[in-house]
Order: sequence, then C-alpha cells, then structure tokens
Amino acid sequence: MEHVFVHCGELSVKRSFFLIVGIASVVFLGIVILFRPGGGTPDAPTPPEPEEQLEIYVSDKMDYSLKFSRILTERRIASARRIAEKYPELRARAMVVIDSLQARLDRTAE
Repeated sequence: MEHVFVHCGELSVKRSFFLIVGIASVVFLGIVILFRPGGGTPDAPTPPEPEEQLEIYVSDKMDYSLKFSRILTERRIASARRIAEKYPELRARAMVVIDSLQARLDRTAE
C-alpha cells in the first residue's frame, strides 16, 4: 500500500506543477496582451488621394456583365461625383471618369 501512496503523491505533485504552470502562462500572456509596448491598434491604411482614386476607377479592368461589378461601378460613380463636388480643381477629370464609367455600364446593359 505504501507504494500506491508514493505513486499517487507523485501524480499529485505533477498535476499541481502543470496546474501552476498553466495558470502562470495564462496570467503572463494576459499581461503581455494588455500592457504591450506601443499598444493601440495598428495604423489604418490611408485611402489614395482623389487623383489616384480617379485613375484607379478609369484604369480598372472589370467584367461589367457581373452584378457585383455593376454595383461597384455605381459606387465609384457616386464617389467620383463627391470628388467633383469637394475638389473643384478635379471636377473636369471627375466628369470624364463618370462619363466613362457610365458608358461602360450602358454598353453592358444593352
């Protein structure tokens, strides 16, 4: 019987050791996550400049027969209109982009 108690004692020590190590690692990871240096969220990507946006809209090759492409193009037309209103110096370029995108939509609608 003495041998059984010694063996159970070893298991109890091993279990206690793993329990302590497990709890300590969870606490340590929690501290690292909460108090990491330079905390906060990573920098969000900056949107392209209005001129770049207009160039992307015109140069993008899409299959306008797809519903998603048509929806995206309609959003791009709305965005180009907002650019034209907000930046008077880009109004002429934005109107060209709007006409081009609208013509692409009209061609696929036919």
